Amino acid sequence: MCHSGYPVKQRLVYRLPQCDIYQALTEKAGDAARPLSCQHACLSALETLFAQLDMPVKIEIEAQMPQEGYCQFAATRT
Repeated sequence: MCHSGYPVKQRLVYRLPQCDIYQALTEKAGDAARPLSCQHACLSALETLFAQLDMPVKIEIEAQMPQEGYCQFAATRT
């Protein structure tokens, strides 16, 4: 609980406002890059980070570059 008496939600949000990998993919592949194959690299990096920290988390994709103009991932402790 935080000092106000409300429970603290243990959540980390990671926002990537610009992505060189996505930019390179869209320059080379155009619309074929839309499924965001690059998001798997970010997911793997986050999964590896939390596994190494021995922190069980659920990782979700909250925003994607083509729709929102940035990618956002949230890791919530389980």
